[in-house]
Amino acid sequence: SDLILTKKKSLNEALVYLSKALQIRLNRLGENSLLTAEAYDAVGMLYCTHEKYNEALEQIKKAFQIRLNILGERHADISISNFNMARVLQLQGQYKEALQLFKQYLGVKLPLVGKNHLQVADCYLHKSEIYKLLGNYRKAIYNAQYALKIKQTKLGKRHLEVANILLHRGNIYHFIKRYENMLADYNEALEIRLRAYGENHAEVAYVYNNIGNCYRRIDKMEEALAYYNKSLSILQKYFTEKDDCIKEVNSNIKSLTIPSGQKYALYFF
Repeated sequence: SDLILTKKKSLNEALVYLSKALQIRLNRLGENSLLTAEAYDAVGMLYCTHEKYNEALEQIKKAFQIRLNILGERHADISISNFNMARVLQLQGQYKEALQLFKQYLGVKLPLVGKNHLQVADCYLHKSEIYKLLGNYRKAIYNAQYALKIKQTKLGKRHLEVANILLHRGNIYHFIKRYENMLADYNEALEIRLRAYGENHAEVAYVYNNIGNCYRRIDKMEEALAYYNKSLSILQKYFTEKDDCIKEVNSNIKSLTIPSGQKYALYFF
């Protein structure tokens, strides 16, 4: 679509601009400069946005090596490179390598900022996402709860970032069939998003879909259908039948007709 092409063009233009800025710093300051490291990081994270992960890692590793040479391994800025490399590896699907770097990040960050820092919470959340993908749901929940506690303390219990973690934890509960916990998290997330967005917003519709899935899993078909229909009626205001979110909610609705005992897949947001 025109929007996708425009976004791609703007990303390409940004990459050209940052690459030129990097070259200027290399010419003026040389390779062994913290400002050069900063430029490498910027180029690397933009490559990540382009989903060019190998190129991203190459740039971020250069930034890491410069910082390591100048600052040493226990400096706060080293944690920046660890975090950025971990994020790229996570997006590449190299989960064990990403986890190792997130742990190194915490090893540097925690003594500097303490355990109740928002950046620490973000790291625990990324670790939770990885553990979920690896099927280690116990560790996924533990890390999600740690992130949630920090976000609630620092941002308040009604913040949208809190809602996002509740949805994430609810999705983990689904895998271990703790449906009461799952529903409680979804309902709390729904309340937060309703306060922030109002009834007719796609972010609210996504929660309605997930609540429908919870009722589907415990065979409460009428409740499931009601929430699916709520989700669909909102999403149809913003999307067409060709969009994935509409297709996925419709697929969830069709699951209600599958006889008991037969397998079916559900789509979560």
